[in-house]
Amino acid sequence: MEEKRGEKSNQQKPSDEKSNMESDLSEREKAMEELRQKLQQMNISPEQAKKILDAMDNAEMRYIQQTKKKASKRPDKNLPDW
Repeated sequence: MEEKRGEKSNQQKPSDEKSNMESDLSEREKAMEELRQKLQQMNISPEQAKKILDAMDNAEMRYIQQTKKKASKRPDKNLPDW
């Protein structure tokens, strides 16, 4: 009997997943359309926006790598530096 119950729940999942995927797709399409409208208002093509975001990401990575890290705990005075 337990196997039959599992089979029934498995049969219901694909329909639920399909409706979830469709709703996710429509939400993504809406988000992409809003993004295109915003880019048009700023007179920027999607390629230019991607280049700007990549440049900002690279600058952030350089900043993170160049900043000094603070020690998480103080060094023990009784131990040598090496």
